[in-house]
Amino acid sequence: MHVTPADNGLIGHCTLGIAHEGPPGYGHGRMSAMLLDEHMGRACAAAGMPGLTVSR
Repeated sequence: MHVTPADNGLIGHCTLGIAHEGPPGYGHGRMSAMLLDEHMGRACAAAGMPGLTVSR
């Protein structure tokens, strides 16, 4: 994902290929979750409140 600063936050762009498909022509749910997690982490860091998704 390519992330750039915007006036009110960040904007992320990416292109998913056939390897990332769930149903034909649609992104797999795991890809959606991974991209959202990555983007939220970057947004929090940009706001001065970095954090990580972890489990023990």
